Amino acid sequence: MKRGPDLAGHLPAAMPELGAAVPALAVSGIASAEPFLIEGEAASVQGVLKGGIDRIRIHDRVVVRDLTLAGSLGVNFVLMPGALRRERTGPLGTIMENVVVAPTLPFVAVQWSGSPVASDDALRLRLTPADSQVQYDMRDGVLRAHGQDSGQSVALALHGGKGEWTVLDAGDGSLLVSHEMGGAGPLTLLIAAGSEAALRSAFAAAAHLAAHERRAAAASVDGMRVVTGVAELDEGVAWASSRVGASLRRSAVEGTGHDGVGSSHRVFWSGLGALAVADVETAGLAVSLLDDMLGAGEACQPEWPLGAMATLLAARLALTSGDASAARQRARFVLSEPSSPSGLSSDGVGLWALALETLADALRYTETDDRIADLRRLAVELPSAAAGGTRLPMVGDRRPDAGDFLTSVLAGGVGKPPATGMSRLDETLHTWSGFGEDADGAWGQWRAMLSLGFASGPSGPASWDEVEDAMAPGAPVTGAMLAAFSHSVLGYMPDAPSGRLRLAPRFPSHVHSLAIEGLRLASASIALRYERSKTLHRFELEPTSARVPPMLVLEPSVPGKRLVEAHIGGVSADLEATSEGERVRVRVQLPLEGPCTIDLRTE
Repeated sequence: MKRGPDLAGHLPAAMPELGAAVPALAVSGIASAEPFLIEGEAASVQGVLKGGIDRIRIHDRVVVRDLTLAGSLGVNFVLMPGALRRERTGPLGTIMENVVVAPTLPFVAVQWSGSPVASDDALRLRLTPADSQVQYDMRDGVLRAHGQDSGQSVALALHGGKGEWTVLDAGDGSLLVSHEMGGAGPLTLLIAAGSEAALRSAFAAAAHLAAHERRAAAASVDGMRVVTGVAELDEGVAWASSRVGASLRRSAVEGTGHDGVGSSHRVFWSGLGALAVADVETAGLAVSLLDDMLGAGEACQPEWPLGAMATLLAARLALTSGDASAARQRARFVLSEPSSPSGLSSDGVGLWALALETLADALRYTETDDRIADLRRLAVELPSAAAGGTRLPMVGDRRPDAGDFLTSVLAGGVGKPPATGMSRLDETLHTWSGFGEDADGAWGQWRAMLSLGFASGPSGPASWDEVEDAMAPGAPVTGAMLAAFSHSVLGYMPDAPSGRLRLAPRFPSHVHSLAIEGLRLASASIALRYERSKTLHRFELEPTSARVPPMLVLEPSVPGKRLVEAHIGGVSADLEATSEGERVRVRVQLPLEGPCTIDLRTE
């Protein structure tokens, strides 16, 4: 066979010891039978906290299965967004195991501080080059395997280990591989996959494993952050944001590879969640993925037309970021249709109407008046087009659909979502809708869902979505949870084309202190702090980064029967106030040129 590249020459002479970095975001506990999932853009690792690693996926395929350290058992763990740290115990004592998924490079590293087992074949795994005609070679301690395509390989190296790899062809396109685990110092297993150039780059990058670990484990510095001092809330939201971002970035690299019905929901709700926490880069990936699905002609549910979801997400991306490129592309596509948008049915009319109206809003300063008028006209004419005739104004008994639901809940109201075919997602959407009727009750349900996923979700700690497939795109339940918090609790509604940010916070009555950082409006970033002392409600707002002062529309709903007095910057103000049962909604509009304090006293 053709010998592979001399990868050993690209291995660093010394491997940095992992585990020194203090994680900025972590979940720790006693190892159990719970699964775990750690993700990067090009790779991910799944396994069981107390056991081994079930599978390592690089790009769009599983390259390693059943990686175990025979005779040892996980005891404690610390899970980070791109890394896992475990204590493992065995006959020779306890060691520390670190798993690091490089954030962007196609490699995974597993390091042990020593070996608790002195067996010749203590390290075992199954190598799966994804081809029935598997070939392999070994050179200077590096094992390289590939199928018919010799340009796409999997390479393993155990830095610090003794002896050579032992390889047995399983006859099913996989190799059973083992290695001695001797030596007192750190033993580092490197797994890389891809072209020969990618393998060389990955092995060379191993010299900087400590930097990869710190980057993987760090919480995102961009986007919205919740600061309450309650770890489950603050870190739960941060973990959820990280999970949505990682899942969509990975999907953008690999492609979805799934049926359009399930994949469209996964990507759409993930993208909506990314926008909810002002992660516009991740939301842009979601828009691209939905466009790819449209180009492939993938199927969708009549109630949730794929084209409408893609159009709505592109429009909302423009409203948040100020970048209208994807929205303009959607407008060109929609207006080029000979009659009505593709995929339109009587069940999907509302979602299309919402998507087109939102698109018109997003493009009102970047498209011609005629094109904006065409979008609005099309939104109005959709019911007649779907019905196949003229719809009289008095015949307005169309049943509520996905568009009605989203129109309401994105503005903090109530609604009944059509089924998505994903039971956990349907439950989350139901909880989201509950904020419009009973903010305190819905908050309790939302907090319970957040805490459960943070402690031990369906795919292990810090996970709210089940991983039914190694390549399932997106994290829709997680995205919907973030959207519920952002839109129904904060009332976050950016309008970048107009330079206006609407915030309509409706905090539960027991909340006395809460801070939100990183609320985005185009390039501006705004911080909101809320403090309550008996009947005095204080809102502090500050543009932490803004080239042009944003126009702020603040409409808080606070406990109380009426507004007694209001002050803006210490100066008495006569504000518009509306009673809403046991709450009062107040409206303030002003340019946010610097830090601003708004005090409201109710009775």
